[in-house]
Amino acid sequence: MKRLSPAWLLDCGGGVMVAIGLSNVLHVVEDKSLLHRVPLAPVHCNRVLLWQKRILPAVDIATLVGVAAPAARASYACVLGWRDTHGVSEYGVLLIFGLPRQIGISDADQIRPANADADRWRGLALGFFSYHKRITPIIDPAALFGSVQQSTMVPVERVTHRSA
Repeated sequence: MKRLSPAWLLDCGGGVMVAIGLSNVLHVVEDKSLLHRVPLAPVHCNRVLLWQKRILPAVDIATLVGVAAPAARASYACVLGWRDTHGVSEYGVLLIFGLPRQIGISDADQIRPANADADRWRGLALGFFSYHKRITPIIDPAALFGSVQQSTMVPVERVTHRSA
């Protein structure tokens, strides 16, 4: 009998399915009024979710990896949680198009993706497996939101004033 590791399968739109650890999904929010646009933010991370007195970045992962156009109408906001290297709790949101489905992943399901898929998910995926004959990445939320944070930083020019 093969040992299965439980995970959540998430439909991120544009044909993109990802898996994430069972303990990483904290809450699924259907109330879209809690999502707010952020002017001038990159298209893959231009919304935030107000959740439990926190403002969390909301990521359209299909757009981030260049697979699909921006998701105008994701059905749900999936709140993720993880601990950083110092043990501090961190949170972020993935925009998803259906309720998460619990699945089991075995070592036999692991696959090696084509170079293009590997490059697309580099730094975000812990590994890959086959699910219904589709290559599915297992996402590392700390890496995902670390990369999003870096991509949204805007350099600030130092402005000096000279007195006349």
